[in-house]
Amino acid sequence: MNKFTVIFSLSVRYLKNRGIATILSIAAIALSLFMLIVVGSATFSIARAATDSSVKYPLIVGPDGSSGVRLLLSSLLYLDSPSGLLDAGVVDKLEAEPGVIAAVPIARADNYMTAPIVGTTQGFIDSLGVPLLDWIGKSEEKPQPKTVLSDSSLSNAVIGFRTANRTGLRVGDSFNGMHGMTGEASAHKHKEMSYRVVAILSPTNSPQDDAIFSHYKSVWLIHNRHLANGLQKKFTKEEHAKITYKKEDDTAGLKDAATTLKQVRDSLENNEKAQKFALSKDKFMLTSGKLSAILIQTSSPAVTGRLERKYSSAHGTIAVDTGRTLKRLINYMNKAESSVSYFNYLMLLSVLMLIFVTLIMSLRERKKELALLRSIGVGKKVISMMIMSETLMLVIFGVAVGVVAGHAMLWYIKPYLDLALGTNIEPFMISKMEINGVISTLLSGVVLSLIMSYSVYRMNLVEEIAKG
Repeated sequence: MNKFTVIFSLSVRYLKNRGIATILSIAAIALSLFMLIVVGSATFSIARAATDSSVKYPLIVGPDGSSGVRLLLSSLLYLDSPSGLLDAGVVDKLEAEPGVIAAVPIARADNYMTAPIVGTTQGFIDSLGVPLLDWIGKSEEKPQPKTVLSDSSLSNAVIGFRTANRTGLRVGDSFNGMHGMTGEASAHKHKEMSYRVVAILSPTNSPQDDAIFSHYKSVWLIHNRHLANGLQKKFTKEEHAKITYKKEDDTAGLKDAATTLKQVRDSLENNEKAQKFALSKDKFMLTSGKLSAILIQTSSPAVTGRLERKYSSAHGTIAVDTGRTLKRLINYMNKAESSVSYFNYLMLLSVLMLIFVTLIMSLRERKKELALLRSIGVGKKVISMMIMSETLMLVIFGVAVGVVAGHAMLWYIKPYLDLALGTNIEPFMISKMEINGVISTLLSGVVLSLIMSYSVYRMNLVEEIAKG
């Protein structure tokens, strides 16, 4: 057995004897690294999702007064609520613009079990570039339908892959949306119309996996009916206050609901009480002609720039370049990441200092043990190397456990993080923050081990032998 094997075995044995202290030291280092792993992976995943979306839709048009970052978060990442209402007529104006490939309306007003219900068009579903995982008639070997969202079947809903897994919704199931975003004070169940799941999307590894899609006019239908019902109940006592509709899920039903809402508003026009009531004070009340945003596909950056200038100065809208806004968002995220990383590095430094103090205290308790080794002929260099080995192993074990357990834990909590962040976390992705954390921890461990080794080398063990 050579010298290094002896040193290694003695170091391992000592760390085992200090079981609780060793475990706590390793756990403290591992926890600090775990935080770096989570923050690094989350930042990377959100930035990647935003980048992918900005490539497809380089321009977003929203209501005047909206911020660019909020439009990006609410329209593409579903991490924020819309900031207001936009006139749907802007879609026709944008489609008539030279260089516009597509203008996709977005109507966000409701959710189901925290999954955002996104009113849009078949074009948006097609732009995701993934096939349907399941659809009505698949079990009967019917081919995948080319159209799942249309204004002739407003109750149709297409759900994302993770939404299907989390909510348990399957093809053929029906559900009712909740008004507003999660946690909104105005949240209530919409009984005006039930959605029917007609298809489930294959995974896109994007925020769309956590969403539910319907035709944007279905949002109008629901809120026309809801507002008409609410206004009649609030301001009239006639027997016909409870409205019945001819149809539920087609264009005729939408016209019927819009007509009823107009009649109610007209009947309340001269009502002094009604005049004091803001009919559109709820930013999620997307009745006919209102949208949350419009996603634009353009033929060139020049077209994007021209439309951004034009629709930020007229039409009561603001146009946002998603690429430039994305850079701002990533810059904000990098600043937040830096702040968190500094905190974690400080925490890591505190952990290493605590370990250092613990080792110094234990070294004092081991003076007689080390003196005994010295008395039987073990050299000062060997004893110093043994102490250095113990310190290094403690740090290396902490880093190894932190990296392995950190990624394993991230994989375990991935579904919860995906839902919270609206993106697809890569649990085994190694971020720059993690690499920096591992390197700085190992370098600190080397410095710490050298300090401990030097302290032992300088220690006067002869006195301890004489005391013995």
